[in-house]
Amino acid sequence: MRIPPHSVALAATVAAALALPGCAQEPPPIIPTAQPASAPVFRSDAEALAAAKEAYTGYLAASDQIAHDGGIEIDRLKTWVTSSQLERDMVAFTAMQVQSHHTVGSSDFSHFTLQSASRTSGKAQVVVYVCAEIGGTKLLDNSGADVGEGRPLSVPLEVSFVSDPAEPKKLLVDRGIQWSGTDFC
Repeated sequence: MRIPPHSVALAATVAAALALPGCAQEPPPIIPTAQPASAPVFRSDAEALAAAKEAYTGYLAASDQIAHDGGIEIDRLKTWVTSSQLERDMVAFTAMQVQSHHTVGSSDFSHFTLQSASRTSGKAQVVVYVCAEIGGTKLLDNSGADVGEGRPLSVPLEVSFVSDPAEPKKLLVDRGIQWSGTDFC
């Protein structure tokens, strides 16, 4: 049986192509799609602590004003808190409204100490220990009588802050709980 000449030529061409892999076209280079890790939100613990202190100062000022007004217009806290903290504050201020209570004086804080700071991936979470100093305030009923007798003058707290989604260097109060360990106030 005789093989047609064009089949021999075709077979030789295929064999030559397979024998010369260096002549095959290289696949395009793979370009990584993952973004490099973003820079930390805060350069240091001191910077994170300063941002937390600024947020807590604003939160206390807004809270004091709402309490002076008898717990109304709670939305004034939105600038300083997360939505979950706003819900918790609404419960407290609504109770104040129902009882017709208000405050006079100003609260303050001391012993503002960093517990932890996580500041990567474009977000920050900062936790501090703080003494809420409420001795400078009085809780009054609608007749002006002091109904806050026996309240502690200071309360040890652990307060957690997180980055504002729109502005990562701005911290928001996310949660505040009374410290159950040794009273550091």
